[in-house]
Parts: sequence; structure tokens; C-alpha cells
Amino acid sequence: MSTITQDQLEQDPLDNADQLAPLYLHTPHAHTPHNINEVHREEQTSINAHLAVWLTKTVGTMPTAYTFVLLALIGLLAILGILSPIVALLVAWTSQTLIQLVLLPVIMVGQNVLSRKQELQADEMFATTQHSFHDIEQIMAHLDAQDTAIVQILQALEAQQQPPGQQNLVPAAEGETL
Repeated sequence: MSTITQDQLEQDPLDNADQLAPLYLHTPHAHTPHNINEVHREEQTSINAHLAVWLTKTVGTMPTAYTFVLLALIGLLAILGILSPIVALLVAWTSQTLIQLVLLPVIMVGQNVLSRKQELQADEMFATTQHSFHDIEQIMAHLDAQDTAIVQILQALEAQQQPPGQQNLVPAAEGETL
């Protein structure tokens, strides 16, 4: 590591401005942020995916839960003989065939579509975090380079203030800070 001499301090810094090298060279990170809502929307173009998501969101509500409770109560009344036996058969068909064999697979498809969006969001969040970490490392390296230059300047100023013959220009140790 070189030290700053008395002659260098007395020179006008703008005289050699075209020859000065920067203290630090930034290397940008390759990540470019994406709008995950748009990416997911472009992936989900089929009517089946839209229908599955709509059914998943609709079935996962309290009004639907109340409807299923009402269906179960109607089935109970039919089994107890209060309602017609045909009602018991319709309730059994609705709950066993329609809901279990038709609606549940559609809900699973809707959950897969929605989980894909969460997966995209997690990937984007990870990439953005990596980018931020890279930027923080770059800032720390830049600050270290500035600290080293400041220490060299301070040492040169101290040497300039000492009487002639007592100048002791000791280079700053690597990683030395103020």
C-alpha cells in the first residue's frame, strides 16, 4: 500500500483529475425485480384455472360453511322421518357425489394455482433479498476503501505538521479504521 507524500499534498487535486482512479468500483447485481401479480396472471390464462380459483375462494367462506350445515340438518331431518325419504337420498347424493367427487378435486386445482403464486412470490422475495445483501456488501467495501484513504490522508497531514527530519510516514495497516 502506498502512502501520500508531502509533494502530493501540496499539488492541486484537479491537476491530475483525469489520472485519478476511483477508490472503489461497483459491481451491480444481476437481479431485476418483477411484478409477480403480472407474471402469475400471464401463467393462468385458461378458463379452468380461473374457475378453480373462484370456486376455491367461494367455498372457503363462512356462508358456504353455513350452507353445508343446513344441508346436514336437512339430511338429519330426512333420516329421522320428518322429511320425505327422497330428500334423504338427494342430500346423500349432494354431499357424497357432488361435493366430494366433483367439488373437492376442483378445489385442489384452485389451491395448486394459488400456491403457484405464493411460490413465485417467495422466489422473487429471495432474489430481492440476495440483491439487497449484495448491495450492502458493495457499500461496506466502498466504505472500507474510503476509510483506508482517509487514514492515509490523516497520516500525511500529521507528517506535514511534524518538524522536518521527524517525518515518519507509516502506511496504514490493511483493515485499519478510525
